[in-house]
Amino acid sequence: MKKSNVIVFSKMRNPPDAVIMYGSDVFEQRNSTVHLGIRQDYNLNIMHRMNERCQKAKNAFFAISAYGLHPYGLNPLVSVNVYKKIIVLIALYGCELWHNLSYREIVIVNRLQHGIVKRIRGLPIRTRSDMCESMTCCHELYSNVVIMKLMFLQNILSLDVHSTTRNIFVKRYMLYTSDKTVMLGFIPDICKILCIYGLQTFINNVLICLTALPSQLEWTRRVKDLVLANEQYSWRDRIINDEDFHLFRSLQPSIAPSVVFLNI
Repeated sequence: MKKSNVIVFSKMRNPPDAVIMYGSDVFEQRNSTVHLGIRQDYNLNIMHRMNERCQKAKNAFFAISAYGLHPYGLNPLVSVNVYKKIIVLIALYGCELWHNLSYREIVIVNRLQHGIVKRIRGLPIRTRSDMCESMTCCHELYSNVVIMKLMFLQNILSLDVHSTTRNIFVKRYMLYTSDKTVMLGFIPDICKILCIYGLQTFINNVLICLTALPSQLEWTRRVKDLVLANEQYSWRDRIINDEDFHLFRSLQPSIAPSVVFLNI
């Protein structure tokens, strides 16, 4: 078989300005591409990807609203359960690869849930999100991103020790922990999360001391307990120190289904 040559003529440093040829064929250069439903920009910017996922989640919510996800339909807790099992998965598809999220980007993720929960219960759009979400047992949507990243980590470490994917992760993890020169990508994000939830020693024991990795069920339970407990603590700190909650905190002491809310 005749071997074709690949010739690249770079006009500028940015990849979209390159001319890529395979033999006599010229490849059309694009700013982004979609692989397995996940959009990747040439500059690794995730804002468009996040906006796209949020819009798809909104479309899915409005598509199933006619089946009871509205104030006069299903019980609010049932509606929220449907939201968590369908809409959240659509919104956060591929979120394991989101990295270095700024405060503004985290707000965009959380805002999606703010609007949907208020629509489910028929509350005014200016209602405090901390109030309406806590009474329907909804933690911040971004906490699900953290959980899914930690679950993705468990999936990587569960691979065979000779797996290429696992070995690449281990080498890059060790490189980052010894010399933090790479500041973008999954590795810096997961290291930050492990530090926040006190899991660094545990992961180092798995990688260095070769201690047994917990089962997926055990890891899921542990991760959710840590993340949601931290979310609960942050929420309680906000309502205690914010005078807007001086009456609310006596009726809603934790993030849990509220009988008062459901009977409104």
